[in-house]
Amino acid sequence: LMLPEFPELPRGIEAVNCWPATVAASRRQTLRLGAEFSGLLLEELSAFLAVEIRASVKGKTGWRRFARTVRLAGMPEDRLPRLIATMVRDRRRFMQLLWLLLSPDQDMSVAELNGILSNDGSGVQWSVALPGLLERMLETLGRDPGRLDAVASLIEDLRRTEEGTELIGPEFDEVWESLWKVREMMK
Repeated sequence: LMLPEFPELPRGIEAVNCWPATVAASRRQTLRLGAEFSGLLLEELSAFLAVEIRASVKGKTGWRRFARTVRLAGMPEDRLPRLIATMVRDRRRFMQLLWLLLSPDQDMSVAELNGILSNDGSGVQWSVALPGLLERMLETLGRDPGRLDAVASLIEDLRRTEEGTELIGPEFDEVWESLWKVREMMK
């Protein structure tokens, strides 16, 4: 984190600390002209910065915490797709995310979805789950095709990484490509 110059602080401010809002406050550093946070994981890189100001005023000492957004520079170009692939991690989570993106508001709870997608507790078998998802995608195509655009964006982001491409897999990809061609013709 770099500041062009440290701002003049009101009297009583004893310290200004900061840390990426995605990590524990124990990683905070005193902010001067900047601060360096090394060893951050990809998912810990964020434009959200936690700030803590400690002050003493009229004999009382206290602190306040808040978050600020900062301009990011030098981020990996594929950060967002890699982050999505990290969060989605397995096909079960991928299916859950797709189902939620395709579901009308308040159509199904996550608990109900987990019940549908669970088989032996080890994850989703595409041969079992894909027909249900295909039915949901076809319903969406007919009723609210714009919802498929969000799915297309997610899939495009996932395809930018090896992990994401593996997560999608050829079975789903084949179904998706056919459906997406129809959606493109509807635009």
